[in-house]
Amino acid sequence: MVAVDPGALAEHVRTARPTDCRGLRRLGLELMLLGDFDAALDQLDRALELAESERDTIAVWITVGDVHRYRGDGATGESFYRTAVAAARSAESVLLSFALQHLGKGLAEQGRVSEARAVLEEALALRLRGGDPELIESTRLALAKVEHLATGCSTN
Repeated sequence: MVAVDPGALAEHVRTARPTDCRGLRRLGLELMLLGDFDAALDQLDRALELAESERDTIAVWITVGDVHRYRGDGATGESFYRTAVAAARSAESVLLSFALQHLGKGLAEQGRVSEARAVLEEALALRLRGGDPELIESTRLALAKVEHLATGCSTN
């Protein structure tokens, strides 16, 4: 998760007035970061209503999964991630890699280490083909955390 200044973020959220899918998705993400999960889901519902592309819909599903995961409902989060993965299989590989990475992290948090590893390895293979060093490193870090879980070490 990205470190944020809660005061500045709260002020930004208070004044935000998005009218499109991407703006509403961002607002939902920001509300999640502030711990206002119900308001986040409300904004994400609005974002889904305004989604004009498969890419936008998949991105919102991933964010809805995150909200559920961060509020402690990993099973519901997983359901949204799996929906995003299924839809992204026919989309661009970068989008699929994002959906897989979120699913992998969610599975790891549920203690399903071998499933998480397999999903993250698929994400890494896609990212290696794409060649973006930051995305590759992000997935490698997620895999390292899974390996720590597998050996009983702390992931913090």
